Amino acid sequence: MLEQNIAEFKKSGIMKWHERGYTGKGVTIVVLDDNSKPHDWANVELPFNHHRDKIGHKTNVCSVVRECLPDARIIAFNWFGTDKGRISDWLYENEEIIDVINCSFTSPDKDAFERLKYLDIPIVCAAGNRGGRTVDFPASLDWTIAVGALEEYHDKIADYSNRGKKLDCVAFTNIYIPNSKKKPIEFNGTSCAAPMVASMLGIYIEWRKRNGLHKLGRDEAREFIHQNCIDYGEKDFDEVYGHGLFVLPDEFWKEGEPEVNKPEYIIIHHSATQQGDVETFRRAHKAKGWRDIGYHYVIGNGTYSGDGEVETGRPENESGAHCSADGMNFKSIGICLVGNFDIDKPTPAQMEALERLCRDVMERHKIPVSKVLGHGEVAATNCPGKNFDMAAFRKRLEGKPVEKKDYEGHWAQPYIEKAINYGYMTGYPDGSFKPDNPITRAEFARVLSFIIDRLERR
Repeated sequence: MLEQNIAEFKKSGIMKWHERGYTGKGVTIVVLDDNSKPHDWANVELPFNHHRDKIGHKTNVCSVVRECLPDARIIAFNWFGTDKGRISDWLYENEEIIDVINCSFTSPDKDAFERLKYLDIPIVCAAGNRGGRTVDFPASLDWTIAVGALEEYHDKIADYSNRGKKLDCVAFTNIYIPNSKKKPIEFNGTSCAAPMVASMLGIYIEWRKRNGLHKLGRDEAREFIHQNCIDYGEKDFDEVYGHGLFVLPDEFWKEGEPEVNKPEYIIIHHSATQQGDVETFRRAHKAKGWRDIGYHYVIGNGTYSGDGEVETGRPENESGAHCSADGMNFKSIGICLVGNFDIDKPTPAQMEALERLCRDVMERHKIPVSKVLGHGEVAATNCPGKNFDMAAFRKRLEGKPVEKKDYEGHWAQPYIEKAINYGYMTGYPDGSFKPDNPITRAEFARVLSFIIDRLERR
C-alpha cells in the first residue's frame, strides 16, 4: 500500500482488516472497462484479445483494486470492444467463482449491459462525473450499486459527483496508484470510488469464505453497504450522499447471530405474485443467500395458505430483509400480503387480517398510525401496488376496530369474498352483506353488468 493512501484506508476500515491478514486471498474481482492493458505488476488476467497497451482508465481502476486487495485475483475485460456477448457468456459460465464486478464507466450500449441482470453477483458502478442530479447508466439500474465520490481532505462530496435517488453510498476518491514506472500518481472521480467499494466488499467476502458462509448475493451486498455507512448530509438517506460513506465495521456479524430489530414502523408489502405463503418466500429468500425469509409476517390469499391467514416469518425482535431504505430493516415490522396489487386488489379477508395484525403490533410497540407505511413510501418502488390505497388504510386504522362480518362462517363465504374483491357486489351501507337475502332484478343487472365489462376488457 502506498503511504499517500493511509488516511483514506484508515477511515474506510481497510487498514485494520489488512492488519488482521485480510488482503483479498481467494477473492475474484472482475473489472469491466476500456481496452487499456493494466501493468504487469498489478497481476491482472486479460481473458480476451486486447489491442492496445497503454496507461488508461482500466489500468487505474485495476490499480485501485490492487492497492486495497494486494492478494486478490483481478480479471479485466474490454467492455468497449466487440466481445460484449462473449464476455456476458463468460460471466454467466463462471458466476460461481466471481465475487464482485466493478464498472467505472457509462455504457453506450444499454441492451448489452441488461444481459447481466440475472447474475447474482454484486455489480458496483460509478455514479458519474457530471455533477448531475441523477446517476448515470448503469449505476442507475435497480440491480447495480451506485457509488459517488467523497474527498477525504474536504470531507464532503466532490463537486463533479452525480447525485440522485438511485445513489447507494459514497466512497473516497483521490487514491494514489503506481504508474508504469511505479511512481505514485493520483486517481480521482467516481471511477476511483467504485473500485474502493468493490474492494471493501472483497474484504468482507474473504472473511465470509474463511468462516464457511454462503456466497454473498447482490441484494445482501447492497444491504450490507447500507448498514455500514457513516451518515452525511440529511439523516439516513439523502440524494447527495446516498446512505453515507461506506466503511468496514470493526467486526462482522456471525452467522446465526441476527441483529436486533427495534420496531418503530410497520412496512406493508405485496408479494407481486399470484400465489405464495411463508415457506414459498422463505425458500426463495434463502436461495438469495439470506438467513431467513425477509418478512416478519405473511398474509395469505387462499392459494398456498388460507385467505386472510396470518403466518409468522422472522421473529419480531430480529432485523428484517424487506426494506433497507432509511434503515427500516432494523426499526420496523415487515408485513407482506400475497398477491400482485398492480393487477388485483387485496381480498377483504386479507384487509381485515392486516388491520387486526397492525392494531396488535401498534399496541405492543407503541407505533402510531402515521408510521404505518407502504414500502413505496420509503423506497423507490411501487410496492405494495397501485391498487393498495395506503392513505385509506391508515384512515381505517384510525377508526373503530374491525368487526366480524355477517357472512363469516356462512357456506358461501369464499364466493362472497371473491365477488366483493372483484367489485361485483359491495353489500349494504351499514357494512352488512345479509347473505341469505334474496337478490332483486336491479341488483342482478348490476352484477351482470360488472361481469360483462370485465369480459370486454380481456
